[in-house]
Amino acid sequence: MRKLEEALLNARALGAFVVGLLAMPMAAEAALVARYLDADATPDAYYDTTLNITWLANANAGAGSAYDNGSSLSDGAMTWGNATAWAGNLAYSGSWGAANDWRLPDTDPINGSAYILGTSYIGSTDLGYNVSAPGTSYAGGTGSEMAHLFFNTLGNLSLCNPVTSTINTCTSQSGGLTNTGHFVSVQAGRYWSGTDYVSTQAWIFNFAGGNQGAAVKTIDDFFAWAVHSGDVGATVAPVPLPAAAWLLLSGLGGLGFVGRRRKANCVFAQTTMAERTPVTRRFLATLLLCSAVPVSHATAVSGQGTWETTLQARDFDGNPATIEGYYDTVLGITWLNPVVTGTAPSYANAVIRVNNLTVNGIGGWRMPIVRPLNGATFNTNFSAAGFTDYGYNYGSGTQSEMVHLFYTTLGNIAQFDTSTAQRPGASQVNWGLVNTGLFNVIQPSTLTGTNGTYWTQTPFPGIANPSRFVFNFYNGQQVYQLESSNRYLWAVHDGSVGNAIPAVPLPAAAWLLLSGLAGLGFIGRRKAA
Repeated sequence: MRKLEEALLNARALGAFVVGLLAMPMAAEAALVARYLDADATPDAYYDTTLNITWLANANAGAGSAYDNGSSLSDGAMTWGNATAWAGNLAYSGSWGAANDWRLPDTDPINGSAYILGTSYIGSTDLGYNVSAPGTSYAGGTGSEMAHLFFNTLGNLSLCNPVTSTINTCTSQSGGLTNTGHFVSVQAGRYWSGTDYVSTQAWIFNFAGGNQGAAVKTIDDFFAWAVHSGDVGATVAPVPLPAAAWLLLSGLGGLGFVGRRRKANCVFAQTTMAERTPVTRRFLATLLLCSAVPVSHATAVSGQGTWETTLQARDFDGNPATIEGYYDTVLGITWLNPVVTGTAPSYANAVIRVNNLTVNGIGGWRMPIVRPLNGATFNTNFSAAGFTDYGYNYGSGTQSEMVHLFYTTLGNIAQFDTSTAQRPGASQVNWGLVNTGLFNVIQPSTLTGTNGTYWTQTPFPGIANPSRFVFNFYNGQQVYQLESSNRYLWAVHDGSVGNAIPAVPLPAAAWLLLSGLAGLGFIGRRKAA
């Protein structure tokens, strides 16, 4: 019985370790993160990390319900009163908890203080087109949750060009609901907001044209989309297992041959385990202290990008077993490793932190730089085909240091293809931060509000409020953020700093790990190693 209890204890400990280990490099998405509300394998909602709300995955879930009082009784169109009642009566529960306080999306002032009324075609008021759209006075504003989703999260365009239009005149462009992300049944029509315009009217947002307005609450042909404040539902882990995880699991299989307790000696770490240490504890210590493959390198993809030849390991502290930086031979800069030197609640704070940064006596750090793609002036119009300085899918140019690292050095691809240059195209396969090379802790997005974006030191022109270029390692987009935003900070240093050390090839390290694990399977009785 004692041996059975010990075996079960070891199995539980080992299982928990493996699950935790596999979860470490798998950070959840950025702007929209899938959530489960029931027991099946289909995401029922998406957590919006910028707005800090959870959107129901079905954007017309009220269709055919008892609240559907439009002309057809099955299309989801309803009055404002029925829409608010429908959302308020939604209830979900599971092992993750319960979510009962659903509501319609909010429409708060775009400037954060008081509504600016009067129709505008350039997003300068709360009424009209391009509210919070990129390139407008309140770009990225979160007052209107539906406007932010339409323009910023999904990257749709309104029917009026925000650059060439004026407050009073619309210059038409091809726009509308071209991207719905992973949401289903998003209607190209008007949706109710839960916010009063006046007592008899409520705010609405039109997903057909990208315009915001107000309507009498008794109109029965507008749709309802339920949201919940905060993050609700069970979290969904990314599906693909890193290659190193499969190596680890293969090695763990060899532990099935270990039949009883025995003592071992970790030669690499020069640490002796207690004589009657359970096998699982001894294995974990051996793995953590002696393994030749650091866990944080699990997402390195050999053969993808140029990182294996263009990034050279650098030692700052005199211990070649730890790598504090990587010299980029193409860009002529040294990237700090681990990557994250923290988050900065504002750009001003980021400047202070990077200016005061000293790593093992090495100072002079800075944030990455963005230079004009055309070599002269920045083009801040959006492009999904890498034609401007704002968008996706850049080539091998070195003007933007983080763009070059993401696309060329690490060989990652953008979320959207180039099928439509002026707006996001179709979603690509294996997009995003698939390969991190040997860098430790590149954030695709784990902190609410940061969206996997990193500060650069380069100002973004043409915005009323001071803004800077940022790069999003979640989806490969170069964009901008207000200087008051909270973003990640990654320090770089001009030139090569630190001492050059030979890189350990990942395949060789993997063989070392497998060899060590396989050896455990042949231990048949107690012995001193």
